[in-house]
Amino acid sequence: MRRITITLIAGTALASAGVALADDHVEAPSNTYIISGTMSDTNLVGGLGGEDEPYLSASWSETLTITGPDGTVRAELTSTCVGMGQPSGDLFDRHVSCTHDNGKGSTGGVIMGCSNDGGGEMTCMGRFVGKTGTVEGDGAMQVVHYQWTSDDGGKVNGSGYWLGGGDDEEEGEGE
Repeated sequence: MRRITITLIAGTALASAGVALADDHVEAPSNTYIISGTMSDTNLVGGLGGEDEPYLSASWSETLTITGPDGTVRAELTSTCVGMGQPSGDLFDRHVSCTHDNGKGSTGGVIMGCSNDGGGEMTCMGRFVGKTGTVEGDGAMQVVHYQWTSDDGGKVNGSGYWLGGGDDEEEGEGE
């Protein structure tokens, strides 16, 4: 039931983004973006509960590239993330929070709810909020897929829709 609910929420979010995209004019820059990158330095903390559903926390680092639909690089980010398992019966299996930094004075935070896809993978959806620099006050919605590897690293892939809202909407993701 939880997986069905998560799927419905994700579908609704993507459909809403699609409707918003349909209203975009051809000459306007696209608000959609693509997330790709790697994870490293994964550290597991805790481990209470049974083997079926241990309550674990983890922290990791990310190196991300944000591109537009045409492949133009909009931002390169370093991120620090932390995630924690949630009790059975909750909407999400895990909650994840990250701090993004573009190294040029713009930072922001992400909060996401995630489903455990098994096999060292999870899919998350959530919101970015700009904290400093050219993204201060801006927001975005995103869906991200994580795939861990045996070397405490992994891959990050996803997409999002830039909502803007700050003083510098034209600048995108903090460049």
